[in-house]
Amino acid sequence: MIDSLRTTEVKLLFDKGKRIRGTEFSLIIGESSGGPFRFAVIPAGAKKAHQRNAIRRKIREAVRGFRKQLPAKKTCVLITSGKILLKTKEEVQKLVEKVLTNNGLLLK
Repeated sequence: MIDSLRTTEVKLLFDKGKRIRGTEFSLIIGESSGGPFRFAVIPAGAKKAHQRNAIRRKIREAVRGFRKQLPAKKTCVLITSGKILLKTKEEVQKLVEKVLTNNGLLLK
């Protein structure tokens, strides 16, 4: 299981993390003191709770597929819009793989 970040950790990442903007996702990457890769999903622009939860489930499922390839001692915030709900599971998986690989978070 991949642990999620606490609110205070997300705020710290917003202040001190490296920001990367993309078309489907924005990332904020930071270091952690130790332990496994941890991340949070922020569904920006989704108005209803069920939409936000569906976005989080979809992204978590995609990231979970790369669990063994993710580096330790890293934290990440994935920010995405409600448009991700229009994508299929496979499309989201490919988008997450692309964004993680391009930013050095996915080990081969």
